Amino acid sequence: MHVAKRTPGTSHVLAEKAFERGSSNALEQEQALRAGIERAEFHLVYQPKVDARSGRLTSLEALARWDRPGVGAVSPVEFIAAAERTGLIGVLGTALLKQACQQIAQWQAQFTRCVPVAVNVSPLQLLDPRFPQLVAQTLQTCGVAAQWLTLEITESSAVQNMEQTTVQVEQLRAIGVHVAMDDFGTGFSSLNMLRSLRLHTVKIDRGLIDPLPSPDAVAVVRAICQLAEALHLHVVAEGVETAAQATAARDAGCGELQGYLYSRPLAAQDVGPWLTRLAIDLESGTVVSPLQSVKLGT
Repeated sequence: MHVAKRTPGTSHVLAEKAFERGSSNALEQEQALRAGIERAEFHLVYQPKVDARSGRLTSLEALARWDRPGVGAVSPVEFIAAAERTGLIGVLGTALLKQACQQIAQWQAQFTRCVPVAVNVSPLQLLDPRFPQLVAQTLQTCGVAAQWLTLEITESSAVQNMEQTTVQVEQLRAIGVHVAMDDFGTGFSSLNMLRSLRLHTVKIDRGLIDPLPSPDAVAVVRAICQLAEALHLHVVAEGVETAAQATAARDAGCGELQGYLYSRPLAAQDVGPWLTRLAIDLESGTVVSPLQSVKLGT
């Protein structure tokens, strides 16, 4: 049933021995997930994105983490897949969205400057027609304006559920929430999809950034940036780990850069120095070298 439900539309899957062997593990995972959500064991860390030219903080991406009691850190790849498989992704996604909005509100009350925060959205969340309403209610409850929230959807989910994704994106735009396409260039790319979805941002997958500054890799990234510019889309390069990659991505047309070169994901309290530095730089008119941001993320 779970395998069939992961396929959009109507489908059926016949039982196999592998399902029987994995049933006890799946039940244990579901029970652990339910308990983890009820006990608020999941939390967010935040990875900075910087302006490709000035090096200033421009936004943050919220990334889910789970420190499971008695087990330790569980990979997001594992628990997100388990949440989708067991039907708990809606509850978990709602809890993480609320946590992110509460953190935005806290930063806005604490600092003179704040930046938008991006939250990842599961394809299954987009299948819920009530999702845009849920986002609007969460923002209102937390006292956060829609402009401070960005939702990142995956390229694969958009392709598989194009009609419903288009409707959801339009409704999210209507309430003022920005929508970005994550992992762009991973093999599902559709030029017509980019034209139809009316997104705000595309994030170039790290697989295309990693080979920079190789000339052929630069050519691919530049082509994406030129297409994005024609469609009035902002471009973020993710997975930037070296100064050479940063320079090549910037020169190819990427507006924002994200990766270990600037900072690893930070605990909420460790974002404070970034927001303080942003306020100082903007007030003084200082232009920061992109590599200076590395010191803030260590």
